[in-house]
Order: sequence, then structure tokens, then C-alpha cells
Amino acid sequence: MPTPSREIRTRKAWQVLVARATNRQTITYGELVALIGHPRSARTIGRGDLDPISQYCAENAMPDITAIVVQKSTGRPALVRTVKDVDAERELVYEYRWFAATPYHA
Repeated sequence: MPTPSREIRTRKAWQVLVARATNRQTITYGELVALIGHPRSARTIGRGDLDPISQYCAENAMPDITAIVVQKSTGRPALVRTVKDVDAERELVYEYRWFAATPYHA
């Protein structure tokens, strides 16, 4: 099976994150990598795959849905975020009506 492009991986990540957020669940980087068919390890997902989603959320006045992607060892996001309180942002993510929002598109 060919490796999906970054754009396709990002769209897949959006779908996974919406499903998890709707169920009030976090997801580890490793779980996300496995689900979207990322060609590398959990340590390589991030800026290229998740930053477009984070930026899309900011541009559309939505909570940063990438706040639910966490490290397995700590349960916290590994990426530096522009939000000051990740826990508060995560609650906003859980409360947001994601299926009513316009989905991420590149």
C-alpha cells in the first residue's frame, strides 16, 4: 500500500480527532500514526501533519482540536502550543460541536 501524502494524512487525522473529541477521548501520537498510515514513528508526526489543523482551527474560531493528541508517557501534548492552558483548551474541544463545523480541508 502506498504511503499517503501529507495532505491525505492531515485529512485523516482531522477525522480521527473529531471522532475522539466527540467521545471526550485523547489519542496518543503513536495511536494517531497507526490510524492514519503515517510512514514513520510517533516522534515524527506533528508540525507537518498537525500544525495545518491547529492553524485551521485558529482561523475559524474553533478550539485547537490537536490539544487532544498526547504523549503516551505523560498524557500531555508534546508540541508547544499557542494556548496557555492545554487542559482548559481540551475541555473546549470536548464541548465543541465538531460535526456541525466545516471539516478541515487543505
